[in-house]
Amino acid sequence: MYKPLLPNKSPKHYLNVGRITSLVIVAGGLTAAYLLEGVIQGIEIFWKIAPMLGIAFWLGLFWRRITTAGAWASTLGAFGMLILTGQEFFIKFVGDIYPSLVKANGSAMMLHWPIHSLLAISSA
Repeated sequence: MYKPLLPNKSPKHYLNVGRITSLVIVAGGLTAAYLLEGVIQGIEIFWKIAPMLGIAFWLGLFWRRITTAGAWASTLGAFGMLILTGQEFFIKFVGDIYPSLVKANGSAMMLHWPIHSLLAISSA
């Protein structure tokens, strides 16, 4: 991904960029791990992000007609659904229709509801 942006550099340059990028990614992961309240919160975040990327990935593997634009549309649509399902008005709306899908204090939906929404919008 980086080489086409700066062609005609030495292999040592690309190796150093790869090493620095690796360090930045590991440092970002460690920072995120320390900012999380616990392992469960990290797993919940992973469960919310994975469907956004997973549908496009699996369609790309098994369906030859998927395009780059379709994969991006699927991912962005799923990201929009993730944001929508986290909004207070949407949580209240769902809680009025299906009280069992909202936590007891009404602050958030149960985790499985946003994930099903992400999968539905991604595969549409």
